[in-house]
Amino acid sequence: MGKVVLAGNPYQEEQFDEDKALREMWVFPLKLAGGKKPIKLSKKLIEAKEKEREKVASNSDKELE
Repeated sequence: MGKVVLAGNPYQEEQFDEDKALREMWVFPLKLAGGKKPIKLSKKLIEAKEKEREKVASNSDKELE
């Protein structure tokens, strides 16, 4: 993606984690440095990468057993 810079002051807000539990989180608003526009990723690519991450995480969990 490229270099990013802080686009505003960090703040805390409640968000749901991956287990659907509400937690207090720090949010750091970011923007691309140099006024560049973000690239658009296809939904298909994002979903494929998420499935890949889940598979790796699942395999890591099995190794710990």
